[in-house]
Amino acid sequence: MEDSKDSEVGDYEKPYAPESRDSNSVLRIFQKMKWLKLLLKELPPGMRRLIILNSQVLSVDSLFFKHPDFAVNVRPKNQLVKTTYMNLLLCLIKTLDKPPHSITDTELSNAHSELIELTGAAGFKLDWLKTKLDAISLERKKENADGSRVRKFEEQIHNLKAELNKEKTKSVTSSAKVLSLEQTVSDLKAELNKEKLESDTHAAKVVSLEQTLSDLKDELNKEKGKSDTYADKVVLLEQTLSDLKDELNNEKGKSDTYADKVVSLEQTLSDLRGKQNKNKNKNKKRKLSRK
Repeated sequence: MEDSKDSEVGDYEKPYAPESRDSNSVLRIFQKMKWLKLLLKELPPGMRRLIILNSQVLSVDSLFFKHPDFAVNVRPKNQLVKTTYMNLLLCLIKTLDKPPHSITDTELSNAHSELIELTGAAGFKLDWLKTKLDAISLERKKENADGSRVRKFEEQIHNLKAELNKEKTKSVTSSAKVLSLEQTVSDLKAELNKEKLESDTHAAKVVSLEQTLSDLKDELNKEKGKSDTYADKVVLLEQTLSDLKDELNNEKGKSDTYADKVVSLEQTLSDLRGKQNKNKNKNKKRKLSRK
């Protein structure tokens, strides 16, 4: 049974602690130690002290086998930082190994950022991984474009179906209207036949109505003549009324003037009478003084 603890590639001599010490377990331990020794010899100097999980051993082995020079220029010296970058790289590889259609837009965006971090800050040589990421991005763009076209076609189909249903509804309505019109035409034909049978009676009625109409027109013309005469009289009366109003206003103005004159004359007469009385009094006094 394999140990679940982390393995440190640089300290490959550290023994594992299997749950049982049977011969098979011991054999597996020594086989793993032998493999780790071989792997250590192939690692670049900067990667010989790197902690990896047992579950990552095969992934790391495959990575160094396919791309032996990807870590020759690793910049970080700290063991923990190098381990962190290695875990990030393994996660990125795992993400890009998924089917392109199952990779989300967020994962794809993060993958670009992580690749820049790994090649820039960490110094990994990952041209092969960049090529794969570019290919996936291109495929996703094509899928998105195809998806947009599919959605556009689906929308057009939906609109056409809606329009078709609308036209079907119109067709049903039109059919009902046609039936209604046909029934109306049939009824009108029946009524026309009935009217034809009564045409003689109707003809007499028409003649009578035409005569009545003619008489009414004559009477109307007479009334119109009277109406015109009345209209002329009304206009004449209105003009007379206007003239009378003007004359009345003039008379009112004259009356006001005469009233003012009367008041003035009355005042003058009153003054004259006062003077006359004064003269009489003076004369009386003179006569009395002479006596």
